Amino acid sequence: MSAGNFEKRKAKQEQRKKQLITLFSMVAFLGTFGYSTINLFQGAFNQPSQQDLTQQQSNQRQQELEAQ
Repeated sequence: MSAGNFEKRKAKQEQRKKQLITLFSMVAFLGTFGYSTINLFQGAFNQPSQQDLTQQQSNQRQQELEAQ
């Protein structure tokens, strides 16, 4: 009787262990995937706009003219 219970408990422990490993690996994967996705979007949205670039170029031209 007690040998059967011991086997059942051992099987349950193994199952819980596998579930925990699966859970942690899923969390790690989703965390990594989410982090890289966020970085990707931040990079896309932090690009300088065309207006900023034009302003920067005109400032450089102005400085060059003043230097001459």
